[in-house]
Amino acid sequence: MIILSASYTAFNLGANELSNVIGIILYGFSLKGWLIRGLLSFGLIMGALTFSYNVIRTIGRGLVSLGPLSAFSSQFGS
Repeated sequence: MIILSASYTAFNLGANELSNVIGIILYGFSLKGWLIRGLLSFGLIMGALTFSYNVIRTIGRGLVSLGPLSAFSSQFGS
């Protein structure tokens, strides 16, 4: 249950933030074309692959130690 709720929360937050960032960059600076979109997508993918592990580990272990029930409650509440 913890993994399912964490996956849903991460997907929901990521989908929302991704659209905010891409929208601001593409339409705020009037950039068009598949090359710009491809470069932005590649940058986001590389950031997720290289930096996400350390961020998840810090949040999961470094801030507060949670047991299984409190971790599920936290994820479900968010």
